[in-house]
Amino acid sequence: MPLQVDAAVVYARCAKKFLNCPPLEKKDYNIDSFYNTYKYKGLPPGPIANPGASAIYAAVHPASSSYLYYLSHLKTKQTIFAKSFDEHARNRVKYVLNN
Repeated sequence: MPLQVDAAVVYARCAKKFLNCPPLEKKDYNIDSFYNTYKYKGLPPGPIANPGASAIYAAVHPASSSYLYYLSHLKTKQTIFAKSFDEHARNRVKYVLNN
């Protein structure tokens, strides 16, 4: 399955910067960049951020979880996790599209 990480698309869209990048629009998911994980399968060609020590530790010692999907609530910035694509789709409607 494709990785489909919005943060990688933001990175591609905003000249490899996150600050002051406007919210993604539907057309942005068609950007022709190897960082567009909706268009190209696998990992992007390089990192999209400079991870801190806790992120590196978490990557080396991953927690066991059945979650496959996540998104960020636009207002609270809370991370919402889902175990199935159907649950993720409902979360998108509830936390992203209706806000």
